Amino acid sequence: MGLKWSEETLERFYKLHENFREHFDEERAKEIAKWLREYQEEVYLDKLLEKGLSHEEAWEIARKQTRSGVSVDELTEKQLARYSELRLEFSDTDAIDIAVMFTEEQKKRYIELLEDAFGPDDAWSIAWEYDPDEVEDDNEQPIPDRYSGEGFLESLEDIEYELNEVKATRSICRRFGRNGKEKQEQLHEYDQRISRLEHLLKNFENTAIIDTED
Repeated sequence: MGLKWSEETLERFYKLHENFREHFDEERAKEIAKWLREYQEEVYLDKLLEKGLSHEEAWEIARKQTRSGVSVDELTEKQLARYSELRLEFSDTDAIDIAVMFTEEQKKRYIELLEDAFGPDDAWSIAWEYDPDEVEDDNEQPIPDRYSGEGFLESLEDIEYELNEVKATRSICRRFGRNGKEKQEQLHEYDQRISRLEHLLKNFENTAIIDTED
């Protein structure tokens, strides 16, 4: 699956270029941000800066790293069959991790988020927490917690505005918030709100289509 320059990817590029300009140039920073996942970036920097490996050696090790810590040789027969299908859409490491860690519903959610311009790491975090049963329960609570505006979300425009506001606030938190447990908890809350708002928006759109047909 092709990788777009998402907001997340751009943020990582800026940080890499700013913090490691003494170790590699702008083009290398772009390459790392675009092709390595965040967890792979940590491996790459450790091998390059701490272990003293060359770029090529550090890159090869990092690119083979999976979130699950599982290699192709360790997949079960069922996982291997799923992995073979996933390789048509995803990178080798993503295909392994999806086969091991994601349900089919989570995989679909991951793809939806990527298509909605989320970066791969943010999309993965949200999809990993995704539970279709919880989404069904959210239908009874259409107004998200901590709604930032006043009154109720009564139209598509209201929901779209609120969704954009939450995404913008999350971006600021991710980029400028102090790293730590509190930041991760805040990001998780924003992810949940975004998920609920997107679900609410979809329901409103479906209702609008039905009303139009009637």
